[in-house]
Amino acid sequence: MGFKEMLLEKLEGKVSSAESIMIPKGFQKTGEMIIINLPIELSEKFSLIGEGIMAVFPKIRTVCAKVGGIDGELRRPQIKVIAGEDNLEVQNYENGAWYCYDASKIMFAKGNVSERGRLPSLVKEGEIIVDMFIGIGYFSLPIAKRIKDVKIYGIDLNEDSIFWLKKAIVKNKLGEKIEAIQGDSKEVCEQLTVDGLRADRVLMGYLPPPEEFVPYALSILKKGGMVHYDALIRTEHVEEDLEGVRQLFQKAADSLRSTVYGQRTVEIVNPQRVKSYKPKVDHYVVDLRVF
Repeated sequence: MGFKEMLLEKLEGKVSSAESIMIPKGFQKTGEMIIINLPIELSEKFSLIGEGIMAVFPKIRTVCAKVGGIDGELRRPQIKVIAGEDNLEVQNYENGAWYCYDASKIMFAKGNVSERGRLPSLVKEGEIIVDMFIGIGYFSLPIAKRIKDVKIYGIDLNEDSIFWLKKAIVKNKLGEKIEAIQGDSKEVCEQLTVDGLRADRVLMGYLPPPEEFVPYALSILKKGGMVHYDALIRTEHVEEDLEGVRQLFQKAADSLRSTVYGQRTVEIVNPQRVKSYKPKVDHYVVDLRVF
């Protein structure tokens, strides 16, 4: 029996057949919290549905309903507690690392779980990494947990993300392996470059694709280094769009030739499809080597 069937069994006689159709078949579980996307037409039944979900999953502490999309530049989720404890602090264990965050302020991207597992397998001992949009440490925490000798400079504009990232650094006992920096990635990368830092690897995990940040990523990257870039690729034009990503980086590298370094060549190493983004468009992570 699936989730929806079990929930409707708990709600028998309490929701109409029309209302039962509007209840989704799935949900998001993070830590001891469930977040479910309920239509506004069910608002009067939110609490009832929340209690039903807790009856289906007795170990769940809190049930929340999405009441809007992701809001603003800092991508804050819009959710409200509909059952259980009025506590939105989450500790979620995944890929060998603990993630800490406030679900009312931080969007936890569940769809990138495969990428969070893949990236640590690519990192070598002794690497210096710049994570330009570190968030709560989606990619950097598993890397720092798995790789003994690594230094990560993690940047994010969102003060809440940096606050919770610092908590996760302590929770995971990472010491000084991750340096959490609150600020604009352009400005921070520019200053780190002036200070003489050069990275073996740059993470650019952000959508929509952060095209305007590409020159700053290349400026701080060592020759032969790798960039992991999030891109939107049309399902019927994969090769064409991937070449467009390569040309974006090559153009930026050419523009920096006289001021930062000599001629460089950009190659796509390993494009990874992450998930569907919208009809006929997929979310990819494109690995680019810059020689």
